[in-house]
Amino acid sequence: MICIYRKLFPEGWGPIDTGWLLTIAVMVLIESIALPTYCIEQTCSSKLEDFLELKPSEMGDTLAGIFSALVFIWIIVTVFLQRRELSDQRLEFQAMNRTMNAEKFEQMVFEFVRTHNELVSGIEIEITKGMCENFSPRITCLKGRAAFPRIYNTLSREFSSAKETHNDRQSIYLAYKRMWNESGYLLGHYYRFLYNSFKTMSNSEETQAHHIKLMRSQLSDHELLLLLYNCLFPKGQKFVKYAEEFKLFDNLPTQQLLEHYHWTLIPDGFGENEMFDAKAFRKWEVEYLSGLGEAK
Repeated sequence: MICIYRKLFPEGWGPIDTGWLLTIAVMVLIESIALPTYCIEQTCSSKLEDFLELKPSEMGDTLAGIFSALVFIWIIVTVFLQRRELSDQRLEFQAMNRTMNAEKFEQMVFEFVRTHNELVSGIEIEITKGMCENFSPRITCLKGRAAFPRIYNTLSREFSSAKETHNDRQSIYLAYKRMWNESGYLLGHYYRFLYNSFKTMSNSEETQAHHIKLMRSQLSDHELLLLLYNCLFPKGQKFVKYAEEFKLFDNLPTQQLLEHYHWTLIPDGFGENEMFDAKAFRKWEVEYLSGLGEAK
């Protein structure tokens, strides 16, 4: 009914305007019936004159019929006004809900960032470096992001060892397994949190590009390197979906991969990464420094 109304009347034409139009139409109709004269046996009269000669009760019935039509018109106008008001309120509530949902999601993303930093700060590795004067071991503690290069070095060492007797994919598996046996207790909660954070962002309609960039910016180079090989490990393969969706390895330093071509194992996760290998990076660095010298 509302759709028909919108088609019949121009934009900006409201129900009240329609009510007045119909009221005028009824009055014009009544006038066209009441005012014209008619003649019977040389006696001329009009409906209005006949109306004025009616008994009060009959006159009241006639007026009641006329005003009933007008009341019906304005009841319909009132219904339209109420429906339009309810529609406007519904749209307003929907806009408020969208705003509230966006604000809640924004807060949740910042909570993700805070929790991630807390998890990283809680990672701690003790390593022995030489002996003290009293011949006791000198223990150094690596905390937070400083621990990730050490864990990656373990992975790299195990990969080199496995390569002596196994092919590339077997070596990745064996190296990661050995690294996990040594450091998995530090990384298990960390990876579960990352996985569920990106899963939540993937499933939410509120996720914006700046949310993704904010989360990606929290991951250090060695966190990304370990995350790549976690995706290649059987237990971490579910993470591949989100690594590709959010291009998590867009800023990963590919020259530090165990083997440069390992990026081809998850190519859709690298986005606009320049894919430098060690040799290409050194060449770029030499050209860059040369350019700075010429600028001087």
